[in-house]
Amino acid sequence: MKRVILFTLSCLVSCLLVSAQKIGLSIHYNMVMQIPKEVYSMSDLSKRQMIINQLSNQHKTYTLFTNGNECAFSTTGIDNNVIKLEGSGSYYTNTTDNKEISIKSIVDKAFVVFSDSLKNEWDLYFDETIEVLGKKCTKAVYKKNRSVVAWFCQEIPSPVGPCGYIGLPGAILRLTTSSEIYEAESILPIKGQVKIELPRGKVMQKPAFEKLQKKKIEELKESGNDNVIVL
Repeated sequence: MKRVILFTLSCLVSCLLVSAQKIGLSIHYNMVMQIPKEVYSMSDLSKRQMIINQLSNQHKTYTLFTNGNECAFSTTGIDNNVIKLEGSGSYYTNTTDNKEISIKSIVDKAFVVFSDSLKNEWDLYFDETIEVLGKKCTKAVYKKNRSVVAWFCQEIPSPVGPCGYIGLPGAILRLTTSSEIYEAESILPIKGQVKIELPRGKVMQKPAFEKLQKKKIEELKESGNDNVIVL
């Protein structure tokens, strides 16, 4: 009984020390484009090939930082203990306030988009695994969009991932969508405080943004541009 009590106290002290150190987590990702199926069905062969060439040459790097309940996924890195949410495809999530802020583009115009729902509903497949950075990762499929597949690492018990995808029992080290592949290149513990700087300016609600996006696509098609692909 004495051993059990001592072990429990030891664990409690260890947990308190870890909490006091406020160790955050930073993961660097590389993103490459996938060619959506819609591209291969385009009737204009020259435009089809042009889009394939453009997408094949596109890649970006992202930095993810989390301190527990907050997570920033941005095209900028951590500089002077600050990570700014900048660039299309950047996301901020807060599980305490149940909110998501993202930067999205419509024809090269950037919008700051707010949502009060988080992307955290998954089907898990523990019998399917891969290795990323030498670490075992397990498969998960996003329930609301089956084309989104995540590979999470239980060795890193932080429920974070690229593009605002969260809620798995381990950090997502690889994420594939219908048009993109994100894969972790490095994982680093971060000691000390890092400030997450959110974008300023007008914030658009997600339903309003999606309505505007749909309208713009319809306008492009009506103008004679039938080969519109939404990525």
